[in-house]
Amino acid sequence: MESRYKKLGELGEEGVLEKIISKYIHEPLPGEYLDYPDDARDILPISPRILMNIDGYSISSMKLPWRTWSDVGYVAVAGAISDQIAKGAVPRDIMVSLGLPPSMEASVVEEIYRGIDEASRDYNLRLLGGDTNSSSTPWISVAVIGYTTAKKPPSRRNARPGDIVVVTGVYGAMGYVAINGVEKATHKKWVVEATKRPRPFLETAIIIAGNYRGVHASIDVSDGLGYALGELSKRSNVRIVLEDKPLYYKELEEICSGSTHCLWKHILNGGEEYGVVLAIDPRLSDKIIDYMKKFRIPHKIVGRVEQGYGLVFEKEEISIDEIMRWDHFKGWVSIL
Repeated sequence: MESRYKKLGELGEEGVLEKIISKYIHEPLPGEYLDYPDDARDILPISPRILMNIDGYSISSMKLPWRTWSDVGYVAVAGAISDQIAKGAVPRDIMVSLGLPPSMEASVVEEIYRGIDEASRDYNLRLLGGDTNSSSTPWISVAVIGYTTAKKPPSRRNARPGDIVVVTGVYGAMGYVAINGVEKATHKKWVVEATKRPRPFLETAIIIAGNYRGVHASIDVSDGLGYALGELSKRSNVRIVLEDKPLYYKELEEICSGSTHCLWKHILNGGEEYGVVLAIDPRLSDKIIDYMKKFRIPHKIVGRVEQGYGLVFEKEEISIDEIMRWDHFKGWVSIL
């Protein structure tokens, strides 16, 4: 029987690695020596500053009804590299670990790695290896190494009064899922298309790295835009005044029937949009915005930073306690 039709318990860990995963692992570049099946890889740096991060996910929380197993692999990679992009790093190398039940068909692993491979091709990444484990609850973890020329990558702690706030990406689709539920979302074509394989904009990293003196703070939008804005405010000990909405899906206008409150609620809640919130020095904002236009990164100036604390809506369309984020242990919780 072809290996992809067997159960993981039949193939065993070595069989899964040899027959499925190994064909997706990238070969060493000239000057690199370690390769599969070694347990570690040596890599040659391509920039003076190295960034590292790791993201883990419960597969059940990622497996929306309209996502295939390959979509799950793709989104896991996209989410992991989003953290690097927000700090001005170009992600280059990834390693992936999976925890799966022995009763799962090997074809699922094949599909997940097909999505990982597609993401690797889209973002010019190298899959260097990883690990597989037995787990009653399926999970996936992606570790990333990236490189930046920025001498001082922007943290989420350095937004300053006077900065302008820029948000990249388009919002409202995952907010629709969070507010209206998966069943209703399944029947909205625009929601399905927007959330099937959300994609970060790699060019954002290039802009941040090249203009790091003007980007005082940044955070990626993986847990909802409201949470990202609130976190930037909290960690920087400043107030963020929202004067305009970011880019959002126009289908929301019909759904909200002219209610600004409804629009804000869908825009701020959600997650997995993988845009970036940036607090930018106003003296360099025109230059940075111009680069975003040239790279065709969807973006909008949404407000400003001032002394104080918290999020403030200039027209008070929404209460702060209506902004939620997904907590892996508690479920949906208020950002307060």
